[in-house]
Amino acid sequence: MRVYKSKIVACGDSGAGKRTMIATRDAMSIPFQLLGIMPVIRVFSRGEDEFHFNAWIIDERTVKNDAMKRMCFKGSTGVIIIVDASRGDRVDVARKWIGIYRSASVNDGPVILAGTKADAIPADQLDDVVKDLSDVAKESGIRFVQTSAVLGMNVDKPMEWMIDQQCKRE
Repeated sequence: MRVYKSKIVACGDSGAGKRTMIATRDAMSIPFQLLGIMPVIRVFSRGEDEFHFNAWIIDERTVKNDAMKRMCFKGSTGVIIIVDASRGDRVDVARKWIGIYRSASVNDGPVILAGTKADAIPADQLDDVVKDLSDVAKESGIRFVQTSAVLGMNVDKPMEWMIDQQCKRE
């Protein structure tokens, strides 16, 4: 059995659903925040291999200065940018967080944009919302996935994709 250990960063505005996506019931969450950073340990198994993710969940409070931004992203092997897709300003928020990552990042690991709260979007608007965020991801050269914790839709997809990317690097 091989054990892979890596750091990922889950970032987005407060209330976007970062903790819901990352700190699920099978995660080991450290019950405190330090400087706006909430560390979480997630373990996934694939075949005989285990993937241990040290996830740093951060929001806008954490990235107010350049030193904090660089510290958060330093050493990460992947980034999940989490945006509340039910918000009217979702495209601007996605671009803001992509810009924050790019301005602070010291690596070129995989990045995925995850739109959350698909369940809160009226059915007749969902295709347009997905297209908006998918277009932002495509123009930025990153992946996109729409999720809903309430519906159990694609919640682990970003983490599974991080595993796929880690396996490709090995």
